[in-house]
Amino acid sequence: AVDIPSASLALGLGVRVMIPKPKSGDSYGDKENYLVDAQGVLDAFFSFKDPATWYVNLGTADKMIGAKIITDIVRAELFFNINNYYVAFGAGISIGGKWSWWIITLTARIGANVAAKIGWNPVELEGMFMIWAELGLKVWKFGFLLRGEAKVLGHTPEPSKLDMTFAYKLDLPWPIPDIKGEKTYTLGDETPVAPTISSPLMAGQALTDGTTTTNPMAIGLLHTHTGRQWETQTAGRSAWPDAVIVVPFSCRVTDETGAVVGTAVSAYLQGGYLVSHTLKTMELRDISGGLPGTVVPGVKAIWAAGPDGDTGRLHINDEDPFSWVVPHGDVADHVTETPPRTVEQLFGYGPEETFSNERRFNEMFVEPKGQPASLVTDFQPQLLTRVLEAREFRLRFETNAGAAIHVDEVTLYLVVAHSQESPL
Repeated sequence: AVDIPSASLALGLGVRVMIPKPKSGDSYGDKENYLVDAQGVLDAFFSFKDPATWYVNLGTADKMIGAKIITDIVRAELFFNINNYYVAFGAGISIGGKWSWWIITLTARIGANVAAKIGWNPVELEGMFMIWAELGLKVWKFGFLLRGEAKVLGHTPEPSKLDMTFAYKLDLPWPIPDIKGEKTYTLGDETPVAPTISSPLMAGQALTDGTTTTNPMAIGLLHTHTGRQWETQTAGRSAWPDAVIVVPFSCRVTDETGAVVGTAVSAYLQGGYLVSHTLKTMELRDISGGLPGTVVPGVKAIWAAGPDGDTGRLHINDEDPFSWVVPHGDVADHVTETPPRTVEQLFGYGPEETFSNERRFNEMFVEPKGQPASLVTDFQPQLLTRVLEAREFRLRFETNAGAAIHVDEVTLYLVVAHSQESPL
């Protein structure tokens, strides 16, 4: 699918190869012999407005590309995922079969799986190796299946640990509850440590975890019509009364004062964590009558636009992000605000489920109206993720800090499943 307004591309492709072709229908019968029965999906997305949201999924860890070979004696599966933050891949193979006599069916299978993940935002390495086996017995309509597995999972650097897990499960006929258990042994860090967070304010002093830091930059004054600048610490100079106050930040922060004009600022992904910086108080005081001074009412502020898009410069006593370029004709044509962010909203992987109350999906809230909404898997395997199904619902958008997000438009994708039989 190509969405021109949001400048994005989305692709979903499902393929199934069956050699030879089944005698009837789209699946093999119990007594049919075959060489290969393989199927898999490709899911990809790219946004020209927000290139960081791209991804390519050739299967997933939960739904791999799989193949049954020589009438299901050998099973092979694999997946490969890559996006702006990490690359993950894995494979598995198993050998087994099914034997039937009269009303008795016996199944047995043994296999192994490996997987790895290499991330760069945050930097992380992860690897997994697992061996497993299962043995099943079915007499008429009553089935029993015993499965055991041993898995080793390693991760570094945050946390740096090695998990060894041993698990078993005995599936029993309904209504007898299944019997299962597992035990994990861990070497290394058991509790992940969050990254160190520093204040985005780059001027004045910042207090973080009881430690006071003096920032190297200074708050400045700027006359937007002439380009003249002053430093607030400079003695003997009087700034012009229509100058704006420039406060430097390392990034834009979410406003809770109601004084900053413009759109809400979303949380940032830093070190694998969603980090939200919030501006809770902004006061301009008149100290002509002495300290601590009186609060000046009605003060507004705006984040300034820059040659490369958004900046972390907060202009107090200003409401135009482009006002500072008036005296700079040579750069005026290159100053822009970052275009609105395009977000592809997914509803996760896993089984189908239903919800009646308002539910959050990242920065989007879905509130069903009249009757419950559902997360369905009707489009699998062509589309790996779940899809929202609702007769009537209400959407609202807000940041992790609770600030409302202005949304220009919501684009709905039409998902079409198409299959083609191979002549083989």
